[in-house]
Amino acid sequence: MPAAVRVPAAIPDPKVLTRREVCRRISVGPSKLYGLIRAGRFPKPIKIVGSSRWVTAEVDRWLADQIAASER
Repeated sequence: MPAAVRVPAAIPDPKVLTRREVCRRISVGPSKLYGLIRAGRFPKPIKIVGSSRWVTAEVDRWLADQIAASER
């Protein structure tokens, strides 16, 4: 039986998104997404078994910040 995976306390229930899910969530295409990442304006993905995934909480925080900035 494999050892239990330890999850940091800062992320009690980690959820991740695929590139497709992130693009849908923030309404951009893959090129725009990676452009934002290169420019330092969007959270970088984490690698899970060689695949890029984004932490849902980070994407949601970024989106909330964009909404707040547009309301100023």
